[in-house]
Amino acid sequence: MGNLVGFKSKEKYTALIEVVSGSTEKYALDPKTNTAILERILPVPLLKNMNYGFLMDTLSCDSDPLDVIILSGIKLDMGQRVNVVPVGIIFTADEGGLDPKIVAVYKRDKVYGNVSDIGQIDKKLFEEICNYLLCSKTLPGSWIEMHGAGGHDQAVLEINQSRERINALMCAERH
Repeated sequence: MGNLVGFKSKEKYTALIEVVSGSTEKYALDPKTNTAILERILPVPLLKNMNYGFLMDTLSCDSDPLDVIILSGIKLDMGQRVNVVPVGIIFTADEGGLDPKIVAVYKRDKVYGNVSDIGQIDKKLFEEICNYLLCSKTLPGSWIEMHGAGGHDQAVLEINQSRERINALMCAERH
């Protein structure tokens, strides 16, 4: 990634969009066919200026790619890959175990592109993100617990750990 106004990062983070702003449709990437498949209908639509997906080349504690909430003032499309800047992390747990959510911004975004840490996000928007996470897990058998939040450095640490997990898994599969 190149330099951003007020922020420098040497790492490149690419996210794949699974839920677009305003939608209740949750898609998942089928690794065998490399196509998006409708996974489920969410009980609440994703908020304006938010997109949901996962970070490529990561493996979270729940054995899925690391979830990411992308703040963007422009419309992103389902299945689109975008370069993002992590600004924070929301620590959650659900029926699958620990399930952290990275909060990121689209790196070229005119509305959020200058945000470099979750502490710079409007408090109301942060509360809306947390409320969305709580409301999106209201299906029978689903639940979520919030365990706090952290800034940019904690998000990068989690991303690096998730990259180490996937690298270890890939090495183990080769041997």
